[in-house]
Amino acid sequence: MNNSAFVDKLTEKEKIQLMEELWSSLREPVEKYRLPDWHDSELEDREERISTKESSFKDWNVAKKEINSSIK
Repeated sequence: MNNSAFVDKLTEKEKIQLMEELWSSLREPVEKYRLPDWHDSELEDREERISTKESSFKDWNVAKKEINSSIK
């Protein structure tokens, strides 16, 4: 279903109102989207590796270039 033509005809105010209605319609109880317990454990492990300098962050643009070059 393509609604682009419909949306393109809306005013900015109508588009914002539509977005608000869409977001409201997507609200679900938090329990439905509860993450598995192992996610907490993994995040704690990653935080520990960062704090001990065992791991580090990489600039996103650099990482994207590396990923793209590795899959070509």
